[in-house]
Amino acid sequence: MNLDRDKTLAELARMYDGYHFSAGGEGVYNPFSLLNAFYDGDLGRYWFESGTPTFLISRLSFSGMPLQELSGDIIAPESRLSNFRADDEDLVPLYYQSGYLTIKGYDRTFQTYKLGYPNEEVKYGYLESLLPAGRRL
Repeated sequence: MNLDRDKTLAELARMYDGYHFSAGGEGVYNPFSLLNAFYDGDLGRYWFESGTPTFLISRLSFSGMPLQELSGDIIAPESRLSNFRADDEDLVPLYYQSGYLTIKGYDRTFQTYKLGYPNEEVKYGYLESLLPAGRRL
C-alpha cells in the first residue's frame, strides 16, 4: 500500500476496527476482514464478499422504517437492543446484533446508547449494497 507503519495501522483501524459490545469496552477488529487484508495486501470489503445479506435486504423491504434512519446516529435504550423478534418492524436490534451497527457512546443520564457504523468497511458496504437494494424492493 506504500504507507508507513503508522499510516497502515490507522487505515486498518479505519476499515476494520470499531465493534463494541459494551459502552466502555475496547474496540474489536473484524478478524475475517483483517486476515484477508493481510493476505491480499489491500484494504478490501471482505465482510460483504463473504455472504449476501439477503435476510437484511428482505427485512428492509417489509419494514416501515425509513432506510436513512440506519445511516445516521441512532439513540436507543438498552431494552431496544436486546428485544429483537423476527416479526418486529424495528430493525435497529437486528442491525445491532448482526454487526451492522455498534455502540459509539453511552449517556448515563438518560441510559441510552448511541449507535452507528462500526467502521468504513461496514458503512460503505451498507450504503453501496443494502441501501440501494432496499430501495429497489
